[in-house]
Amino acid sequence: MRGGPLTEGGRPVTRWLFGSACAAHSAVDLPDPPLRTIIGPGARHMVAMALDQRHLDYSRDLEFQWPA
Repeated sequence: MRGGPLTEGGRPVTRWLFGSACAAHSAVDLPDPPLRTIIGPGARHMVAMALDQRHLDYSRDLEFQWPA
């Protein structure tokens, strides 16, 4: 592999890549799969941060009103 193995924090990521692939595969095999699936270390935290930022952006927009 060019540039060496993938690492996160100095550790190889092979295990969580395989785990992520298995999680994605199992979601696809569901009879009614979700439209989106959050997979990977730290993914839930990153999504929560993005949603918090979006909420903050909307709260600063004086013309935006949350639906009743």
